[in-house]
Amino acid sequence: MATWRKLHNLPDTFTASGIISKSADFKVNNSDLKTYTADTFIQKLPGYSAQNSTFAFMIGFLFVISLIVIAVFLYILTMQKIPNYAILRAQGVPARTLVKTTIAQALMLVSFGLILGGVLTAVTARFMPLGVPMIFSAGLSIAVVIGILPTGLLGAIVPVRTILKVDPVTAIGG
Repeated sequence: MATWRKLHNLPDTFTASGIISKSADFKVNNSDLKTYTADTFIQKLPGYSAQNSTFAFMIGFLFVISLIVIAVFLYILTMQKIPNYAILRAQGVPARTLVKTTIAQALMLVSFGLILGGVLTAVTARFMPLGVPMIFSAGLSIAVVIGILPTGLLGAIVPVRTILKVDPVTAIGG
C-alpha cells in the first residue's frame, strides 16, 4: 500500500477497500485480506447490487406500463370500430374471427414497437459519447422481447371482451 500511495501521490491517511491486480494468480499473505475475480469484486462493490435491483424493478414496472398502454390503445381502437364489428357480425362473421384479428393486430403493433425500439436504441448508442457508460447485452434484449410479446397479447384481451359482447342491433342503432 505504501508503494501504491507513493506512486499516486496520496496521503498516508488514504486507504483502499480493494485493489485490482493484473496477475490472475495473485496470492495474499495476510489472512484478513481476500482475493476475488474481477466479476465477483464488482458484484461486492457497495451499492452495485442495490442499483441493479433498482434497474430490474424499473424494467419490471415498464412491463406493467406497457401492458396498460397496449390495453388502452387497443380498447380505444376497438371502441371506435364497434359499428364496423356490428356490421361484420350482422353479416355472419364469427366473433372468433374478429378476436383473432384483434390479437394479430396487437402482435403486429408490439412487434413494430420492438423493432422501432431496437433501431432507436442502436442509433442512440451509436451517437452517445464514449464516456457514457452504456452496455446493451443480447441476453437482456432477448429477455425484453420475450417479456413484451406476451405482455402485449395480454393487453389485447381487454378489447376482446368488448368484441365478444357486440350486439349488431344495438351497435347499429336498430
